[in-house]
Parts: sequence; C-alpha cells; structure tokens
Amino acid sequence: MRLFGMQGSYANVNNKIRLLWTSDFNINIIHDSDQSVNGRINHVTSGTDFHLSMVYAKCRSIQRKLSWEEIVNISENIQAPWSLTGDFNVIAEIEEKLGGSPYRSEKSFDFLDFMTDVGVQNTRFSGNIRYWCNKRDSPDTIWKRLDRMLYNTEWFDLFSKTSEIIQDINKANVDENVVLKLDMAKVKWLKPLISFIKVNSDDSYKEGFYRGGGMIRDHRGHFILAYSLNLGQGTSKWAEAKALLYGIEWCVANRYDMILVESDSKLLVDCVNEFDVASWRIQKEVEELKVHIDTTGYTLKHCFREANKVAGLLASLSFSHPHNRVNEDFNELPTGVKGLMTMDKWDMASLRISRRKKKEERSNMGSPVMISLTLYKFLYLVEL
Repeated sequence: MRLFGMQGSYANVNNKIRLLWTSDFNINIIHDSDQSVNGRINHVTSGTDFHLSMVYAKCRSIQRKLSWEEIVNISENIQAPWSLTGDFNVIAEIEEKLGGSPYRSEKSFDFLDFMTDVGVQNTRFSGNIRYWCNKRDSPDTIWKRLDRMLYNTEWFDLFSKTSEIIQDINKANVDENVVLKLDMAKVKWLKPLISFIKVNSDDSYKEGFYRGGGMIRDHRGHFILAYSLNLGQGTSKWAEAKALLYGIEWCVANRYDMILVESDSKLLVDCVNEFDVASWRIQKEVEELKVHIDTTGYTLKHCFREANKVAGLLASLSFSHPHNRVNEDFNELPTGVKGLMTMDKWDMASLRISRRKKKEERSNMGSPVMISLTLYKFLYLVEL
C-alpha cells in the first residue's frame, strides 16, 4: 500500500475487490459482499461527501442478479452523489460486443432494469468501447465492454466532468492489419415530438397463421398501450395493415389527434401515402388507413425493423395465447417487451448490417462504421 503512496486500504469478503486511498479521503464502508463494496466517502479538503460502489460481478447471470438486488436495496438509503464502478460482466447494447455468436438483447434486460431501478446512467465515453478480449486467434476473437462507470443525477450535478477514458497501453503488440470493416449503421427508435404519441406495429407468421402486435407511447417513451392480435390466415402485408389499423383506430377512439405512426413495411407505407398502388389483398385496409389520414391528419412513416423490435416481439408473443390481448398496465407486459422498451427509452441503438444497401438506406443511416481491434486499459476521470 505504501509503495503506491496510499494511506488506506480495504478488501472485500472474498478478497476480489481492493480499495486504496490517500489521506485526502475518509471512507466508511457501509456494505460488503462477494460482488461489490459500497462506501460513503468524504473529501477532506473540500468537505464533499459522496457514495462509491466498486463492482466485480460474477460470470453467471443468476449470480449477477443477486448482486443487482443487493445494490437496489442499498440505493433506497442513498440520497447523495453516487457512482458505481468496475467489472459488471455484462454488455448493455449491441455495440459493446464484436465477434462470437450474435448479440441477444434479452441478456441485457436484467442489467437495464437494474440501472432503471437505481436511477443511474453510463458516463460519457472516450476511446474504443470494447477492450476486453478472449485472447483467441481470428476468427474466434471476441471483444466486449464489461467494465463501466455509472452515476446518478446528483453525482453528475456535482462532478459534471466525469468521463471514461480508454487509453492504448499495448499498441506494439497489436497487428495493425487486424481491422474489421463492417457495412453497418446505428438504428434506434426515436421519441415523437412533445404532445405527440407514437404507434409502432408489426406482424408475425407461424404455421400458416398471422398475428399482429403494436405499442403506443408518448413523447417521453412512456407506455400507453400494447396490443397483440390473432389475425388468422392471409398475407404478410395484410397482417401488417390490420395491426396498423388497430392502433390508429384505438387512438382515434380515445381522442388522440397528434399521432405519429411507424411500420417497417415500406410497401404498405408507400401504398397508404400514395407512392405505390395497393394490391387487391390489402386495398380495403389501405383505403381505411387513408380515411384516417384525411380525418385525423396522422403521419405514417417507414422505419427499419431494428427500430420496431417492441411491436415485432408483441406480435410474435401473441402465438402463446389464442385471443386478442390489450394491455394498459405496464406491469403486465412480458419481461422481454419491458426490456426493449427500456432500451428505446434510453436511446440505445441497434446495428443494422447490410451488404447491399439501397440508395435511400444509405441516406438514412449515414456512413459505415469501421472497427479496429486493439488492446486497451480502462480509466476513470473525476474532477473534484
């Protein structure tokens, strides 16, 4: 400890987490477990008080969840600036992983719910976001972001210049030719303007039958209504139109008049907006949608499927029950749906990967992303 110029130290119950500090700080440990240490800290010179939690989470999700629950309980007694720092052993969104099996968003739901429950967010970031590596040769190399720093609103108000800095510490050992170029772009669900509500709808197909689903949210991304429809036999575009029509008719019946509607069926959107001619199979539904445009003035736009995941999941889950289902209580929604809604609300992006892009996709999605693989060290900067 003296070797590092520190005057105080602490190790948690299983000796996996160590805290070192100088005489500039007084630290009172208020909770200790095998995955986290939580302390109340006082900066002697300035008199500033804040809370700090150091985390070293387990590899298994069920064990991590126990730690999240512990910290949620602790958060109920914290009314001060608070930061959580360390190895959370989980990624929060698709951009935080490169290589290996495809990212599954449901693996992040428990962690995202935890962040919401304790009221924290990620710090600003500088450098390469993925710095943990499994150290295997290509093509089995996997890169992830497992370490992070989270903080509450009070922390940001006090330490507004907090940031995460990723610095290259071993560039000499990195093959400069190991560069992965992917033709991809960020896509995310966008909140509507103030006073508007937004309807997203989609369809799902299984064994000859179609189902529909939709979600209605306000300008803050807050839940208003979710629905799942048993549509029967038909075509994909017909099912898309029926799901879309249900959401709009509900809004009209409940006297909403500032409505933004999105569908990932570009053909359907073009037909309703009269940029294309509707097939006879969906002509009736398209005409009804046009009537609502004339009477309510709602706006119908195309979105990519990556920005329509909530509606798609609702449509898919509707195969688990035989009848139409309408939810007006957020707590009754399936966990997966709530997780995707949280990602949307926090403006988390998905990656849209396309080898052959149409002209309009290039203009909507921006420049391709280039990802280079290097070895990095994780640092935190807090200005007192």
